[in-house]
Amino acid sequence: MSDTDMIRIAMWSGPRNISTTMMRSFENRPDTVVIDEPFYGCYLAETGADHPYREETLAARASRWEDVIESFKAPLPPGRSILFEKHIAYHYPDKEPLDWLLDHRTFLLIRDP
Repeated sequence: MSDTDMIRIAMWSGPRNISTTMMRSFENRPDTVVIDEPFYGCYLAETGADHPYREETLAARASRWEDVIESFKAPLPPGRSILFEKHIAYHYPDKEPLDWLLDHRTFLLIRDP
């Protein structure tokens, strides 16, 4: 599959939303690869936030923004044509560029506080 045939979807959410339910619905599609909170490791590394399983997360995930963004460009397995990314908005810092989203279909989950 060529890069232009791949559909990249970026869903941005806050905490306590239907984001996990939405992610699970895409996860059940046979043509879709799902990535759950890909910037979480970067967020933990940059902020020093003391979250549960912090060390395990840092050991298992990329801690550089550029590496995570580059991973979105990787070829998908055969039979898969959709990449669905579940993002938590505060995991991505204001200072980082957003131009990598130009080849994504993006939507926001917003709820009444």
